[in-house]
Amino acid sequence: MKHLYTVTFLLFFSVFCSSCDELTGGDTGASLIDKTSDLIGGLDSVSAGERKYLLNGSVSNGGNSGHYFRLKFKLPEEESLSFYFFSSRSLDSGMKYFFERVNGSVFLTISLNGLEDRTELVEFKEVDTVDVAIDIHNDHTDAHMLVWDYNGARGDYEECSFDGGCLYNTEDFAFDVWIGVGRANGLFWGFEGDKSLIELLEGPKDAISNV
Repeated sequence: MKHLYTVTFLLFFSVFCSSCDELTGGDTGASLIDKTSDLIGGLDSVSAGERKYLLNGSVSNGGNSGHYFRLKFKLPEEESLSFYFFSSRSLDSGMKYFFERVNGSVFLTISLNGLEDRTELVEFKEVDTVDVAIDIHNDHTDAHMLVWDYNGARGDYEECSFDGGCLYNTEDFAFDVWIGVGRANGLFWGFEGDKSLIELLEGPKDAISNV
């Protein structure tokens, strides 16, 4: 009988611990590819509501909390996808990146703490697949966000938004849009939309830029 109790306890402990690392910063998701069928863009995910998905990996939010993400996805005409960073588990807070295609053009709207800005990503006009690299530095007084064409330049200097060095740099629009925006408070990331459009996701990883 004692042996039976011991076996039962060990089985329970094993199952319990197998869920301890679910969607934590201890694993970017790469090691889960062969262990689960519920993969989106190569990362493990769980439902966070209707058409919402919480992705594997939590961010460091405090101190030097800069992270890099890669988003590669199809974006047909009149389709949209929303990505959330430094958010809650329910993906109802933090930074929101809203991608949409209108008349062949791709537009990105970034929003945080009631402020937002919309820009056209001209590199992806009439291109089926959007592939961007993103740096989010949530350790500034006002969060600093950079967006690049994954296959293009990785500039992080002032006014790179205007000369092709980057797709978007919030510091280039600080006084027009982002002054006083503050920071995001969450630890998680995910997206909302049609998961079949996702081709590849990476993150959270060490930031590319150190500015």
